[in-house]
Amino acid sequence: MQRKTWLLILMVAGLLMVNSAWVSAQDTTPEATASAPLVLSRHYVSANERVAFSYPKGWVFDLRTARDGYFLDGRLGSSQEVLDKDLGTFGDGLDSGEVYMELVIARFTTLTENFPDVTADTSVVEVLQMIFDNSPQDFTLSEVIPLEVGGKTAARLDVHTKKGAGGFILLMEFGNGVIGGLSVGAPGGELPQWEPTILAIAESMTFVAAPETTPEATAESTPGIVPELTQTMKSENSSVVVSYPENWVARSPNNNEVDIAPDQDSLDLSFGDQISSGQVKILIQIDTTKNLISNMRLPLEDNASVEKILQAAVKAASSAGSVEFTPVTSTVVDDEPAAFTQFSGPGFEGLAWVAEHDTFARMLIQVVAAPGEAEQWKDLALAVAEAATYPG
Repeated sequence: MQRKTWLLILMVAGLLMVNSAWVSAQDTTPEATASAPLVLSRHYVSANERVAFSYPKGWVFDLRTARDGYFLDGRLGSSQEVLDKDLGTFGDGLDSGEVYMELVIARFTTLTENFPDVTADTSVVEVLQMIFDNSPQDFTLSEVIPLEVGGKTAARLDVHTKKGAGGFILLMEFGNGVIGGLSVGAPGGELPQWEPTILAIAESMTFVAAPETTPEATAESTPGIVPELTQTMKSENSSVVVSYPENWVARSPNNNEVDIAPDQDSLDLSFGDQISSGQVKILIQIDTTKNLISNMRLPLEDNASVEKILQAAVKAASSAGSVEFTPVTSTVVDDEPAAFTQFSGPGFEGLAWVAEHDTFARMLIQVVAAPGEAEQWKDLALAVAEAATYPG
């Protein structure tokens, strides 16, 4: 189906925009009720780090080609199969249990260019009211509801199609002449249970205006801001696949490990080397529990927990006396049980995790950085770990 403009331009020559956006429920219950939001453990951050949002594990985000005036324009579905469907309007064509959304952040003038009565002072409530007043007759709209989402002024317009699907349009003001939002939908009766997750995603959407002057790019990472992972590297036998940021470098020293770094000098670092400010090296290793224990020469049984694996590894590494470790603590990585420790030595410090990966494998994550700088790479390391796959 040919794609037109986003859902704000709902009517052009009196026609409803097609190929809009929808969300349908994963529960087949016809009359679904509201439930707790899903955990938003996946994170998108644009390459320039100005746009970000979070979404549930297992969902797939498809970023469309950049267009003038748009800062974010993408589709979010529960699977690639959902994104590949030729869908109708507001959930028409989705099967129960499938989820689809569309998210946009753009200049106000770009999204409202087909509305001649819109001015710079027009609010998102007024924009949605225009859609309500000029809507086609093949679907039913509710009254426009003003509200606040994540501290942002917002407006919502609910939609019901003749085929029984239900959805809504949510617009938010981001300031600096920028607005955005999302469109959602579901088969009849299924939307309420998804509203908490939809609103949580909307609340997570952020936009940062461009600085007056753009500083020269450096390798430094800001905690909480994760650059988009645009490149991939496979281990020597392709059993591990790791995604990493643009302009970074990577290599695989063996069949189950991929190392990444912002530059070649950082990638060439070895454990125990003194590390300069700004340098970092991130290691991702995934293998069966048995192989991981064997390769690390740990005195453990094949079914050892992640805590016992990391504790044994810390004990072995501490025997040399030059590296100090914090006590191993339990945590979660990519919604899976994990164990964590921090370490430091002469001229370096780092972070380390051992996490469950599927039911039969374990993942080792390690960050080595300059003294006082390891923490700033934590979010990136976890994002890389969450995106890593183990075809085996």
